[in-house]
Amino acid sequence: MPFIYNNNPNPAEVIFDGHSVDKVFWRNEEIWPNTPAYSTTLYYWLESDGNGGYILHLNTQKVTSDYVSDPSPLSRKTFPRWVSNSSSNPQGYTPDMVSEVIVEADIYPRVLYDWFKGLTNCTTWTDINKIHTIHTTSMMGVFYDCRKMSSFDSTSWYTDNVQTDSNFAFDNMFGNCYQLYTIDVSQFKFNNSTTIKQMFFGSGLRSIYGLDYWDLSNMTDLYGLFDESTYLNEVIVPSWDFGSGCNCSWMFHRCIRITRIDLSGVTRMGNCSDMFRYCSSLQYLDLSNLDASTITNTTDMFKNCGNANTVAYCRSAEDKDILNAAVEEAGMVWRFVVKE
Repeated sequence: MPFIYNNNPNPAEVIFDGHSVDKVFWRNEEIWPNTPAYSTTLYYWLESDGNGGYILHLNTQKVTSDYVSDPSPLSRKTFPRWVSNSSSNPQGYTPDMVSEVIVEADIYPRVLYDWFKGLTNCTTWTDINKIHTIHTTSMMGVFYDCRKMSSFDSTSWYTDNVQTDSNFAFDNMFGNCYQLYTIDVSQFKFNNSTTIKQMFFGSGLRSIYGLDYWDLSNMTDLYGLFDESTYLNEVIVPSWDFGSGCNCSWMFHRCIRITRIDLSGVTRMGNCSDMFRYCSSLQYLDLSNLDASTITNTTDMFKNCGNANTVAYCRSAEDKDILNAAVEEAGMVWRFVVKE
């Protein structure tokens, strides 16, 4: 998320609400809808937090006349992504300097692509629910690498209009959120998206509430959905089914503490390579409605998965043969049995 600076290489020093603000930045952002009811310009600036870091403020209007004048609108449509190139970010700010985000006005972004990506030291998120997502088409990486985010209230985060062809939809939305231990995603809907790959990649999640409310029947790409969520204990979602040929590869890869996975509603899959690889603590796996003949790739599907006490269920003798061939190929001692 860059602090994209204006054409003046030395933005004005200002005083905001009695606080010295180090630098001021502006951003012309497409806010939906484009009517007088909402501002079409999103302003953001940094304020010293007194401890060597910065507070990131977001607003939809200028709050003081001391701001620098606006140059021509920038071409980039995805506010605000960090620019690592020194020539593009001459002030030298990096995302790890931000300790707090304050959303000071209601904001209606069309895209949230990488907005807060890389805020590795941000611990406080004030009024984050003033970001309204009713018209948002992309949430890719919005909180990726926010390693100290400890809570997220999804009650105002609507996902109905996020689109598959809009910057990869939900990819890495909560990736590497190490201190986010629980989350409620019951309000998330995927009416216009067929992919939620790597949404929780590398997260610290112990519990995910509301997964059973998800309708994934049109999903075609679940690649790495829970990949390396090493603290996740169980995923019990008997209501799930997937779209035809769905990519399930790496879906539970390296979920080393997961003990129970119930996908008993799933009837079809596609690529399943590395799907359960390194689920070394797995005790229970239910695939009892899966037509295993729909699987197109079982390479390392069960590599280093489970142990001698693992119980796994399948639909029929034919499915048992297909799945157990993959288990045997992985060198595991447990086997699928047909569920009565």
